[in-house]
Amino acid sequence: MSAKSDALEQAVTDYIQARTAFDAAPGARGRALVDRKFARLAALAAPRIRYFTRTYGLADVSDDAAQVCAIALHRAADRYDPARALHHPCQLAAARRAAGAASPPPWRLALRRAPPCHRNAVARCVGGRGR
Repeated sequence: MSAKSDALEQAVTDYIQARTAFDAAPGARGRALVDRKFARLAALAAPRIRYFTRTYGLADVSDDAAQVCAIALHRAADRYDPARALHHPCQLAAARRAAGAASPPPWRLALRRAPPCHRNAVARCVGGRGR
């Protein structure tokens, strides 16, 4: 995973832990901790939110779009399960095979998408042949 993905996942995990601690023992300090953790998560997601706002022509309602994204971020963080997260091409290919995906073999798709320096590792990982 990329450094941004790792940071985002860590921020979500920290937010979930703070929220769980706050639910167990409510208080002003707990609420402040939850707010700080969510602010960190929102700061990491802000570039993507700005990108969507520009891409979909929502510049005139950017505040409303940011608020909708914040609500979606809350909901996604509440549903996030780190045990079910897929982080590696091997896991993605295994999930595809388990779902009954048809041809082409997943390792061929992974080879096409992988940068040249990673193609051999991806191919070995998912059962293909390296170049």
